[in-house]
Amino acid sequence: MTELVVRPGALDFIDVVTSSHNHTDHLDADTPRPLIHVNRNLQMVIPEANRAFVANRLECDPAWPVGLTDGQSVQVVVFTFVGIPASHETLETD
Repeated sequence: MTELVVRPGALDFIDVVTSSHNHTDHLDADTPRPLIHVNRNLQMVIPEANRAFVANRLECDPAWPVGLTDGQSVQVVVFTFVGIPASHETLETD
């Protein structure tokens, strides 16, 4: 959608990435794939309902991302993530 500001493969110090939903401005394949490659311990936090879509788009093991549902929380590295419901027009939970 826009030009890259920095080449993702140069970011070899990333611990956690997140994706709030499946639109390409929040989950494109060209950014996370290089990050996964250069950050061997990288963790990703996603909505649990998006697990299959994320695994397909990133061509990763579906068990790898940490999925959250509404009200669930998880500690990843030094961050605490809490799942909250959000939507553009309608809230889908499956």
